[in-house]
Amino acid sequence: VRMISDLIAGGIQPLQNLSVLKQVGEEMQLTWAQNAITCGFNALEQILQSTAGIYCVGDESRSGHTQSSH
Repeated sequence: VRMISDLIAGGIQPLQNLSVLKQVGEEMQLTWAQNAITCGFNALEQILQSTAGIYCVGDESRSGHTQSSH
């Protein structure tokens, strides 16, 4: 789960931020972002081939938080 979330949070999502795109130059922003994000999703699909069930990481829905009963 951590590998998947790290890939999305660090390898795909930031590439669409304006501050990142400004570093590329205005004329190349769209092409660069599309190529980089496509590579990120291709990597994600490779990971999900070995982890996916009904959901990305199996057949059960999970929460990152645990609830305690008081």
